[in-house]
Amino acid sequence: ATEHSLGDFSDQNLRILLAGDHPIFRMGLQTVAEKVPDAQVVAQALTAEERLQLLHSHDPELLITDLLMPAHQHATDLQLLADIREQFPELSILVVTSVTEGQLLRAILRLKIQGLMNKTQVLDELPAAIASIRRGRPYIANSVRNAMLEALQLEKARPKTLEQLSPREQEVLKLFATGVSVSKIAEQLGRSKQTVSAQKISAMRKLRLTTDVALLIYLQKKQA
Repeated sequence: ATEHSLGDFSDQNLRILLAGDHPIFRMGLQTVAEKVPDAQVVAQALTAEERLQLLHSHDPELLITDLLMPAHQHATDLQLLADIREQFPELSILVVTSVTEGQLLRAILRLKIQGLMNKTQVLDELPAAIASIRRGRPYIANSVRNAMLEALQLEKARPKTLEQLSPREQEVLKLFATGVSVSKIAEQLGRSKQTVSAQKISAMRKLRLTTDVALLIYLQKKQA
């Protein structure tokens, strides 16, 4: 494959790979993307495996992708995107997602992608996002910026250490951070599943975290 830089996009057809696990979402993306002058959708991927395979076989210049796994596996999604970023350094990546959790959005941006926007904005904003990326400028939708600002404000108000949690809550979170399920934690600690679940929820409330992914990101930072 010949190397291509962002600056070359305006002189040729922009080859786009779409990835998402909902056919109607992909159809909508294709309809809007192909209205952009000199843009061509070369393939569509349904799964993470197919996405990687099509990146190798079609050599697109732009990947427009959703997160392809359920919410509890978003951490794996982030790792897969990080792997793609490493394997295809010349590829531009635009993530179009329904995720609104500020911490997760910031984690996506840290992967050095070129664009991030919400699914609800596709009709209005996708052409502008593609145009911006073609010019070598990142595109971050306003709604994404606002969600990240809110997350940042929450983070400032969040306890700096885990010491405000009870010893039992700390114990549960330490195990949860290693990928152990609530059921297994209960088994290991000799407590009921309901007790462990309540302790985890209580800890998340004190830390002002609303999702398991946000909790995992927070705990990974604490261990770093």
